[in-house]
Amino acid sequence: MNPRKEIMISKILLFENLTVSISNAALLAAKLEAELLGLFVEDVNLLRLSNLPFACETEIHSTLTRSIEPESLLRRFRTLAAQMEERLSHAAHKLHVSWSFQVSRGILWMELLEAAKKCDLLVVSAKGQFSNFLPFFDDPLCRLLEEVQKPILFLPSEKQLQSPFGLLLDPSKDFLPILRLSAGIAEKFSAALTIFALNKPLEAAQSRLVETMTEGIPKLSLIQGVRKEPTVIGSLIHKEKIGLLFFSLKNLSLPKERLKVLMRLLSCPVLLSP
Repeated sequence: MNPRKEIMISKILLFENLTVSISNAALLAAKLEAELLGLFVEDVNLLRLSNLPFACETEIHSTLTRSIEPESLLRRFRTLAAQMEERLSHAAHKLHVSWSFQVSRGILWMELLEAAKKCDLLVVSAKGQFSNFLPFFDDPLCRLLEEVQKPILFLPSEKQLQSPFGLLLDPSKDFLPILRLSAGIAEKFSAALTIFALNKPLEAAQSRLVETMTEGIPKLSLIQGVRKEPTVIGSLIHKEKIGLLFFSLKNLSLPKERLKVLMRLLSCPVLLSP
């Protein structure tokens, strides 16, 4: 690999017990030769609620209501943790990935931030435990990215990582860090890479930089002058059948409302960088 594309990702954090999260996290760890760190959090707020008089829960599908007791909630936590550890172990061994698993107790958001200090990349999904933060934060994904300052693989659907990969970049701002990350991971996957240059074409020096950084990638495509509109970008990503999209918040600098619209339009995995 070109030393300029060296990827500094050695530990990947996973805290959701979903098939799509576990399989994609394990695949990424295998390709990057990284360690997979599994985390299960016993939510202390739920435990506190279970101690209140007349605490109960209602099943979504049946509207069946039953009481909650601390002991039964703890047993459920242990069962879920054991299930997650078993599934993580199976996925990791299948791909010969180094892994570890940890159970902690605390406030979910704070435990996630603390665990993130020990990793280089996080994996979250739209349908897993991460969705629990929606009532508390206007945009939990951007909030998490801002707080941890590390790349996040976001899974909006059940889709798996696959070629071709895509990179959104703004030529008017520094794009070298996200180019290095995307090119390095694309090379590890032997994936084609399509670069979407927003607003204006690359300058000659920038084109040479892209050529240098993408040496070793099977196929490179460049689409230039893409309008910085979420619907236009989303349509192009869908048309090009992108299997993993990269972009940096700092480089792209989309207003948060437009970014939220774009994220709603995307169904492919997205690797966001600070």
